[in-house]
Amino acid sequence: MGEDRAIIEGTEVALDEARLEAVLDAVEARDGVRLAELLEPLHPADIADILEQIGPAERRDLLDLYGREFDGEILSEIDEGIREEVVEALEPEVLAEAVRELESDDVVDLLEDIDE
Repeated sequence: MGEDRAIIEGTEVALDEARLEAVLDAVEARDGVRLAELLEPLHPADIADILEQIGPAERRDLLDLYGREFDGEILSEIDEGIREEVVEALEPEVLAEAVRELESDDVVDLLEDIDE
């Protein structure tokens, strides 16, 4: 049974790497439609994980392409170390809409983490 589990876990990792590679390819190609198709089925925590794994330039490009679809829950899930960078990269109206969707305690936590 342990061997089956390792195979399954290895497959999950490979799928995550494949999805990350596909996301980066879509960002590089400036293909917003493909990017949305790749990110749409993911949980906000998974999208936050992708944002944490890529470099700042790719992150800005991804947010530029995906911004209108940005879910406020991603801000709650993203590492504090890059949250401010993500907030700065979002268009003000996109950020306002994303924050509007959050629970009030999540908004307070977000505001506490962000510098003026």
